[in-house]
Amino acid sequence: MSDRVMDIFGVDVFNEGVMAERLPKKTFVALKKTIENGEELDAMVAEVVANAMKDWAIERGATHYTHRQRDCRGHEAVGRGARGHSLHPLVPADDGGNRGET
Repeated sequence: MSDRVMDIFGVDVFNEGVMAERLPKKTFVALKKTIENGEELDAMVAEVVANAMKDWAIERGATHYTHRQRDCRGHEAVGRGARGHSLHPLVPADDGGNRGET
């Protein structure tokens, strides 16, 4: 069983490697600066990343997704200009009704 877990663990993560492959170089560099230096996230960079993530998720079988905003402390953010935008693909439920949520 542990071999199977290691084969599938993390395969559906839009991680740095996936971003490097799918994002335009300029966008990827700008995003890395934002992550590493805590710089403000440019709206155009956010748009390109969100679209790339959505396309990637759909290619991997996602049929629905939601856009959530979190502030710097990880709390749900409200209002305009909130930081921490993230796109969360929703996966179909398995036979037990689990949707992969934690």
